[in-house]
Amino acid sequence: MHLLHMEKTGLSKIRHVKFTCPAKTMAIMVDVITYIFIALFIYTATDKLMNLINFQEFMVKMVLMNPIGNYVAILIPVSEIFISLLLLLPKTKHIGLYTSCGLMVVFTAYLVYVRIAGEVLPCHCGGVISSLTWTEHIYFNIGLIVLALTGIKLKTRFNILKQKQLNL
Repeated sequence: MHLLHMEKTGLSKIRHVKFTCPAKTMAIMVDVITYIFIALFIYTATDKLMNLINFQEFMVKMVLMNPIGNYVAILIPVSEIFISLLLLLPKTKHIGLYTSCGLMVVFTAYLVYVRIAGEVLPCHCGGVISSLTWTEHIYFNIGLIVLALTGIKLKTRFNILKQKQLNL
């Protein structure tokens, strides 16, 4: 029943805000976040693999990808599937969250670069996501990065709580 603790100093200035929740709630939140990433990665990987020739042609046209576009077009969906497997397994879920975040950072950095470079190419991320503009896609990815960081933080706190309970 202790969701928010605040220490106040002086004239109601908030000095420190600490958010805590029960371990079970943390575990559920981490699971929801991981399932969002699993759904996203399986969805986009499946679309890319089903349209592999188009995706390879697209990757070859992308800035900086020309010499390696065909390989990257295979590596991306395979990486998304691999990360989904990491997220599914309890022992590798934490690593999966870190790799999800890392992959989203790489995708976002590349999108920002393409946006700044002024490239006008359609997105081939898969399905509905492909209908986003480059700017919308960047914001979408930033939201996913924040979600992954939240999952990492919650998973870390959950692991610490679990370890403390084991030591009691």
